[in-house]
Amino acid sequence: MIINFIKKLNPKPSTLNPIQGQVLAEVLIAGGIFALISGAILGLVLDSYRATVGGEEDTIAMFLSQEGLDAARAIRDNRWTDLTVGNHGVTRSGGSWAFSGTSDTSGKFTRTVIVEDANRSARDGDAVASGGTNYGRTKKVTSQITWTTDEIARTVDAVANLTDWNVFDWVQFSCSDFSGATYTNSTSTCVGNIPTIVTDNDQAWNEAGGYLFTQASSTEFSGGTFSDTSLIGTGIVADVELATSTTWSNKTSPTSNNLTSVYMVSASDVWAVGLSGTILHWDGNNWSATTSPVANDLNGVHMVSAIDGWAVGASGKILRMNGASWSQFVDTGTETWQAVFMVSSTDGWAVSTGGTIGRWNGTVWDDTVTSPTAQNINSVHCVSSSDCWAAASSGKILRWNGTSWSEFVDTGADTWRDIHMISVSDGFIVGDAGVIRRWNGTAWNTVTSPTIEDIYTVSLLSASDGWAAGTSGKLLHWDGSSWTEALDTGTQRWNGLHMIGATQAWVVGEAGKIRFYASTAYAASGTFTSSVFDSGQLNSTWNSLHWSETLGSGSDLTISVRTGPTPTPDVSWAAFSSPEMTTSAGETINPSNNRYFQYRATFTSTDSNYTSEFHDITVLYNSFTTQHLFELAFTSAGNDGWAVGDAGSILRFQGVPTGLTWATTTSPTAENLNAVTITSASDAWAVGASGKILRWNGTSWSEHTDTGNETWRDVDTVSSSNGWVVGSGGNIRQWNGTSWSAVTSPVTNDLRGVDTVSSTDAWAVGDSGKILRWNGTSWSQFVDTGTESWYEVFMVSSSDGWVVGSGGNIRRWNGTTWSAVTSPVTNDLQGVYMLTASDGWAVGITGTIIRWDGSSWASFSSPTNRILAGVAMLDHKNAWAVGNSGTMLRYADEFFTSGNLISSVLDTVTATNRFFQSIFWSETLPTTATDITVATRSGNVATPDASWSAFSNESSIATGTPVLAADARYLQYRVTFFTTDTSTTSQLHDITVTYK
Repeated sequence: MIINFIKKLNPKPSTLNPIQGQVLAEVLIAGGIFALISGAILGLVLDSYRATVGGEEDTIAMFLSQEGLDAARAIRDNRWTDLTVGNHGVTRSGGSWAFSGTSDTSGKFTRTVIVEDANRSARDGDAVASGGTNYGRTKKVTSQITWTTDEIARTVDAVANLTDWNVFDWVQFSCSDFSGATYTNSTSTCVGNIPTIVTDNDQAWNEAGGYLFTQASSTEFSGGTFSDTSLIGTGIVADVELATSTTWSNKTSPTSNNLTSVYMVSASDVWAVGLSGTILHWDGNNWSATTSPVANDLNGVHMVSAIDGWAVGASGKILRMNGASWSQFVDTGTETWQAVFMVSSTDGWAVSTGGTIGRWNGTVWDDTVTSPTAQNINSVHCVSSSDCWAAASSGKILRWNGTSWSEFVDTGADTWRDIHMISVSDGFIVGDAGVIRRWNGTAWNTVTSPTIEDIYTVSLLSASDGWAAGTSGKLLHWDGSSWTEALDTGTQRWNGLHMIGATQAWVVGEAGKIRFYASTAYAASGTFTSSVFDSGQLNSTWNSLHWSETLGSGSDLTISVRTGPTPTPDVSWAAFSSPEMTTSAGETINPSNNRYFQYRATFTSTDSNYTSEFHDITVLYNSFTTQHLFELAFTSAGNDGWAVGDAGSILRFQGVPTGLTWATTTSPTAENLNAVTITSASDAWAVGASGKILRWNGTSWSEHTDTGNETWRDVDTVSSSNGWVVGSGGNIRQWNGTSWSAVTSPVTNDLRGVDTVSSTDAWAVGDSGKILRWNGTSWSQFVDTGTESWYEVFMVSSSDGWVVGSGGNIRRWNGTTWSAVTSPVTNDLQGVYMLTASDGWAVGITGTIIRWDGSSWASFSSPTNRILAGVAMLDHKNAWAVGNSGTMLRYADEFFTSGNLISSVLDTVTATNRFFQSIFWSETLPTTATDITVATRSGNVATPDASWSAFSNESSIATGTPVLAADARYLQYRVTFFTTDTSTTSQLHDITVTYK
């Protein structure tokens, strides 16, 4: 068309004429017009071309982007946890889509599948582009195509929110859901039916009258010596317990036929085959015979998954398992198939006598694969679809390179029985006469063997852990350095072995013999000896200890200690103390005074299924005093206090309530001091034997008054000019701001306690049930309760007060009468302190501690069995108690630094092998000092036992993380709470597990 147009604009002239110049001008003008018109037309044509090409490229790009989304959906449907956040390329693998690399290319097009966490609106749950809350079961997927046309960069995006829909949910979000859990140092509170699970309050009394040496974490325990014990867990939740023994044990077999091969899908799903068509299955508890479609000998078995497996044998028999039953898939004729190995569901190999090799391509078994040998091939093992090895007779070792089989090496007369590849550069081959060779990536080198017996089977877990077995009952172990004979089981021949874990292996052999390698039972006894603790001081005094333990059925835990002058125990050290200490709540220790200290925990169990668990230990040493202490008092602010005791002992407390800030103070007397009271930080009184009344003036203690022979038992001041002391023989004196004056007493019995409500209202108590009252003018006997000795009185107000005394007796004042109150103890109570009408403590002999909650008194765990004589509260979360031998206890109502809950058991209601996908939860972490982690375990019996997996590694990703527990029917999770700030705690609100 363009050519024709040019011809019309340039006609050939027939003659020349006078106006030739004019014609030439016209021609030039016409040429210019032609250039303009032809340029425009050419532009239109090119634009049309570009539009056509661009449209085609857009179509291709949109197809590729949609294909990327479809691939992501397929990956999601196959396994949600494979839909990982990041940039991906996609590829077809084994007939399925999979992520590969960070992008993929198709011609000029580059495709990037971008997976991101998706947020949802808290209001309606809809996906939002920004804001909202991360939702662990939705991912935003963008399939982006980029390419360049005429140096112009172009992009097409396809976007979708993909949800993990093809799963079951195990959701725990109500109070009833969590009611089946086991709580340790944690608790669940409910508002409506909405739970909040937190670390429990560590409401405990602990030794605090000196310095503390504590061991509780894996780091602290790891420096010790373990003998038939082991460290379980990490961090501050670690425990020491009896070790389990890992042994090969016999298992009852349902057949006497020779077994030839075994394969473990999981700990609770194992298959074995043998002569006469024998097929056996292990379900986690028992071996049972399974119906076989053939009576021919079966020589090899290999499972692709729990619902897809193959077995091969004599007379060309190849069987397949579909998840429900075994059937004969094909009969290839006369071959005797010796072994089978499946690379995937669409790629596998079988080897036979006479050198025959068969290959599975996903549809058929091809037994016409060219073989480089006519020797019997006994085993085959693959690293990948393009790297396989086979072991044969007459020294033949064959290799598949992805295209063909070839004879890699001929080792001579060796008969190779089995081969197992760990990687492309590591593997073992075993054979007759105990011969073993190892592949190093280049050559098969001879390895020293511990036996000359024929080795028929080998299985490796890693380069440093494997087993082999053969004739004469030999079981050999590889530890990464050498093969050793681990067990000689007798005369039988072992034909097949498979391991999937360091303590998970099976071996099968002649006459149906089966053995199982596993951690089976706890040791009957064991010890943990701690590292040596350095007090930093010569001749340190070691006072007491207490520990936390959990005792399983038939188990026990005891502690003994020793000290020495050298950092390393030697002959200069004392022997471990005897008898062993058994009271975990607290025991006095009396080793020799030395700088260094060590303890030994002894574990025993009469039931091999249980062990005692040792959680932590706290040792008190270099107490501030060894004298008996009788009473203590604090200022109202709680930052200044005093404690007094025998031989004039006076200790001062300064600082915050949580600090160990007690220190001995110079005393003006050596007489026993029985009581102390504080009016202010610069005004305090202490009283004791031989009539001593001491006063603190803000700088020092001095003897204010010596009244003679009286033994003053208690003192109380209501102001700087009004106070009382009471003591032996019923003696009473009153402080008037200048002197202590004798006041007539209505009794001659010893008075032991006094408390003042006001200048016109005070109470005193003593022996023989005497309770006296001051009315502002005189003392009178208000009531005689009988034979009790009342040791202390505390008045909350003029109409509310308490007395405690011998035999655990307690009475309460209601403004009219003193009424008996039910006591939870019969031990003498020697001190009482009430913060409010609904919160108070009382203490007594043998470490007795009881608490009043506004309704009743209840016993409270005590870290000591020594006499406690006095108690004082700073607030409802902080209190102190003192007693014999310098005992000083502190009560702290704080959150535990760690706690956990172990859930009820999920039953997926299938035979076995549910695939557990993801776990996510809702949490509140008030500060960076708090955290929550989750671990899972699984098994195929309803109650967790030794057949269950151990708890997995911890995860702290609340928005969704893969479940690490193995596929099984049952699942259980453990939530662990942490805080390094005991004033706050992490909170769990709900948790969800997805599975299919």
